[in-house]
Amino acid sequence: MVGYLNRNRRRKSHCVEIDFHKRRVVRVSNPRGPGFPGADQIFAEVMHEDPILDYQRRSSDGQALRISDFVTLREFHRTRLYNEFHRRLGADRQIAFRLDATPSLNITIGLNRTQANSVWVNLET
Repeated sequence: MVGYLNRNRRRKSHCVEIDFHKRRVVRVSNPRGPGFPGADQIFAEVMHEDPILDYQRRSSDGQALRISDFVTLREFHRTRLYNEFHRRLGADRQIAFRLDATPSLNITIGLNRTQANSVWVNLET
């Protein structure tokens, strides 16, 4: 995964491992680093608002999902998740899919975009 992120440096992408029971977040990000000081801690505090993680946690569905599959951009912009985390990363759109999970552990890959760069490939087959 780190190799993929390093080869695709122009994209804002990340792989995140979340331990729900310990409320611990480990992220490998592109560009390198957590994005801003304290990013992982802030995400751990607001991850309960992430509609993709909530869905993944409740289901065994690992398909690629967008935040917009669950909430409008306006609704997303009113959340702490956006205002304290995604906004500081410069990302108001995200698509993510789960690689592996157990009831307490979730490993997800996500790609972020800004409103100005928000074109997504149609995921429906």
